[in-house]
Amino acid sequence: MIPLVIISAFGSMAGSLCWYYLARFSGASPGLRSLSVWLGRFTVARRASGWYAESMTRMALVQLVPAARVYSGLASSVVSIDAIRFAVATFIGCLIWNGALISAGWMVRHF
Repeated sequence: MIPLVIISAFGSMAGSLCWYYLARFSGASPGLRSLSVWLGRFTVARRASGWYAESMTRMALVQLVPAARVYSGLASSVVSIDAIRFAVATFIGCLIWNGALISAGWMVRHF
């Protein structure tokens, strides 16, 4: 079960990094520039992202909120969080989330 949790956490982290780099490079590509403009309009999101960027623990805990975990890569890129710092925090959060879900599924099957 442990290898399954680790592999799924790497997959989740890779998906988040795709969103991160899509937002990071959106300003450089004319086709994606509209995404960067759209993200820049949300001042409330920028303020929340600033709070989020202060701590790796907060970045990891965001992975426990299903809707927020999808968009955390976009927010992290907008506030210019280092990619390695984001990847490590995302991996830790995904280990917790995926571990809980996989463990729950295993317990339901065996009990």
